[in-house]
Amino acid sequence: MKVYYWTPYMSKVGTIKATINSAISLRKLGYDVKLYKSYREWEGYEDILQKNQIEIIDLGLGKHFQNLSTKGIGYRFSMILISIYSFGKLKENFEQDRPDIVISNLLGYLPLLVRKHSKYKPKIISSIQGKPYFHNFRKILWKYLYAKSDKIITLTEKTKHEMVENLNFSEEKFVVLSNPIIDDSMDELMKSPLKEKQMETKKMIMGIGRMTRQKNFETLIRAFAKVRQQVDCRLVILGEGEEEKKLRELVDELKLTEDVYMPGFVKNPFAFLARTDVFVLSSLWEDAGHALVEAAYCKAPIVSTRCPYGQEEFLEFGKAGELCEIQNADEMAQCILKVLKDNKNQERMKKVQLAYENAMNYHISKHGENLSRVIKAM
Repeated sequence: MKVYYWTPYMSKVGTIKATINSAISLRKLGYDVKLYKSYREWEGYEDILQKNQIEIIDLGLGKHFQNLSTKGIGYRFSMILISIYSFGKLKENFEQDRPDIVISNLLGYLPLLVRKHSKYKPKIISSIQGKPYFHNFRKILWKYLYAKSDKIITLTEKTKHEMVENLNFSEEKFVVLSNPIIDDSMDELMKSPLKEKQMETKKMIMGIGRMTRQKNFETLIRAFAKVRQQVDCRLVILGEGEEEKKLRELVDELKLTEDVYMPGFVKNPFAFLARTDVFVLSSLWEDAGHALVEAAYCKAPIVSTRCPYGQEEFLEFGKAGELCEIQNADEMAQCILKVLKDNKNQERMKKVQLAYENAMNYHISKHGENLSRVIKAM
């Protein structure tokens, strides 16, 4: 059976790795799996894709446009350009390759629109990554295009219920399925030595993610400033994005430069996660974030905001980690201090172990089995 993935992300987001893991999980079960490339989604992953015999179908946009914007209004223009350019290419591929299933993770309306005008009509699974919006143009897309999906995957029960309520979709159309975030290669990556030896000389507090408004690193930095007044510690934020300049200016303003380390995108964050004293997810919204699950697998004690849509579910409403209100630096600081204080006691270790067990639900092998059952039932 042919299963193709449509995931036209333009920056290094967790969904790219999750898509690759999903494709690998199906390939191991004998599916013929291919990935559409609209721009540069798979750069840096060619070796792992080749190793797992996963072919890339290059739609050719990158040959004509070298530097599409990935930020602000420019990003929206880039998405429109990708949609316009890819329409004919996808239609041609549908009719020539005749995939049985197409799984979309972004711009999910495009495969549905292409199918409507194609002589060949594959079944389409729309996977909802992140927070769904139900206003203006997006709600029209949901009601008149996404409704045509054969199945809709959500990452949490909360997201599913919200979509059912807002769009009047049948619950039977939905499947709750965790992203495949965990794989066995992480075990060796955790053991890798840190090049930045100075990171291990103080208590380490960590955040990971794109430097965007959603990730809300401003609150984390302000909380760290309060924690640092009581504990000799260091803040590490791994990631890059449009708010980096603003965040560095805040670090300077709060006189934290010597104790805040922001190296940008790091290929192996697990070496840091395995050594951190506290991992903090500071997001405004998130579907059980990839970094949160990875931190839990690395057995890092966790502090998270009570953001929609998946953190409280994953942390079992405080049984597997500390929860604080969104954009509340004082409360976040108190949670971090609490973890630093009781980092090794029995109650803390129980929370860490429970979070680890929950992370195992995101293992690549479990995802493959569950997704295969969905496909076979279609």
